[in-house]
Amino acid sequence: MMLTFHDKEKIIKEFPITKLSYEKKIYKKVSHTELFLIIPKGEKGFIWFRQYKGKAICLSMQLEKANKIKDIELQLASFSPHLCIQSGTILYGTFFLYKKRQFFSIEDIFYFMNKNISTFSQYKKLQVQYTLLNEYLKQIILSNDNIIFGLPYMETNHYTTTEMFHNVS
Repeated sequence: MMLTFHDKEKIIKEFPITKLSYEKKIYKKVSHTELFLIIPKGEKGFIWFRQYKGKAICLSMQLEKANKIKDIELQLASFSPHLCIQSGTILYGTFFLYKKRQFFSIEDIFYFMNKNISTFSQYKKLQVQYTLLNEYLKQIILSNDNIIFGLPYMETNHYTTTEMFHNVS
């Protein structure tokens, strides 16, 4: 199934997230935090598992710098159709390539199987992401075109995070 211009317009109108509330600030001094992340370089965007024209689909939605959706594509992925119930499942993160494979690093989750979880604590969201990755997504290569899902590198120690940051490609 190919998405037409009309399909993409309709999908954007149905997208339940209207605004991202992220501030991009990098702090050299950290006062107190319990979790440090190393997020890969790449394009920001959403993954939306939903029903469309009677089929369970995975959509990748790349964002412009102004956090507006610039493009929508059907994405080949191995996932459970349960993720597509009603409003579906919506992930936010970074698209990146590694060894000619496409990956998506999940940084946040807004909907999980039709439930709006955008106000959940970060700890609770991590629990949901764990369930998502272990029960509803498979990390298998279907073809050269499928996307593989994962989480950013996470650590509770600032020194260990800094060391890892300097040692990753």
